[in-house]
Amino acid sequence: MRQLIALSLLSSPVFAADCTRADIDHFLDRGFTPDQVVALCASPAPAESPADVSERAVITDALAAYDISLDREQLQYRRDQCFRYGRENLAQQRTQVCGTVVYRIALAGLEILDSRSKLLIWGRNSVAVSGDVQRDYQLDLAGLSQWEQAQLAKELEHGPQTELPVRDGQAADRVADALRDWLAGAVRE
Repeated sequence: MRQLIALSLLSSPVFAADCTRADIDHFLDRGFTPDQVVALCASPAPAESPADVSERAVITDALAAYDISLDREQLQYRRDQCFRYGRENLAQQRTQVCGTVVYRIALAGLEILDSRSKLLIWGRNSVAVSGDVQRDYQLDLAGLSQWEQAQLAKELEHGPQTELPVRDGQAADRVADALRDWLAGAVRE
């Protein structure tokens, strides 16, 4: 099957300049599907090595977020999240507000702390990182009193640490390794 994929990609003039046989084998060894290999080989990114493209694909495809952008300086993504705040009512429920959070994580000085994998139905897949993490909370605060806003502010994540959300079915360890490789490439440049 590898020979068939490599032959079809290399024989096409569109892809011949972008991927070598070694590049195609590299992507297939990393677990990419033939369709993903075609997309990677067709992408116009001549300045990046195949390993860089592979690391970028692993990171961006595995994050449970949208509008993901990754370059050598920062990782930026959006997530829709809900936050519970205040005291529980008689039904043991807390008030909730939902919105979008934009994360901007500087890669300079970023430290990968841990990767956590979901166990059956417990926990969630994530990669814990520490560094220059900025968050822009786009929440609908209309109608909230100052006290409610103060209670909500206590529940919002702040500080230099955060967890990168990893999609179900993706290996958090693989994402952490790809991020380490990406960071090592940024240091070399």
